[in-house]
Amino acid sequence: GARHSIRSLSVYMLKFALVQGFLSTLLIFGLGQFAPSVFTTDPTIRLHLNAIIPHLAWQQVLISLTLVAESLAIGGSKFNLIAVGTAISTVVAVKILNGAKNIVEIWSGGIVALFVGRLVTALIGVLDLNGAFHSLNKWLAPTKILKKRHVE
Repeated sequence: GARHSIRSLSVYMLKFALVQGFLSTLLIFGLGQFAPSVFTTDPTIRLHLNAIIPHLAWQQVLISLTLVAESLAIGGSKFNLIAVGTAISTVVAVKILNGAKNIVEIWSGGIVALFVGRLVTALIGVLDLNGAFHSLNKWLAPTKILKKRHVE
């Protein structure tokens, strides 16, 4: 039924995101060595750009999975969960970014923290859509008596 369709779509989209993320990673590793020269001739800036290429490359998998999982969760009306998760992730990322001493720490710390937090939150939403928390939701839901009293 509907639950099977949701699960099938979720698995397909997350697999697709994983493949797309790895392909982007390979592309950045392949072309990344040339990219700094496109943007600047300054050797110091090119050195910094070269230092973040590996971080940028591997983050493609994380970002791809995050954006697809968030889209699935929001499509399943889990927007409030995504909003709270993004807010918490942003606070954590800003704290980490505040302590960053160089560009590599910015990309390997703050940016990663932001997307890991968002991915975890989005995956909770996707798992909930797929029935992973059905028993918990049922247990947490108010009883029919409480619902009836609340309406009156």
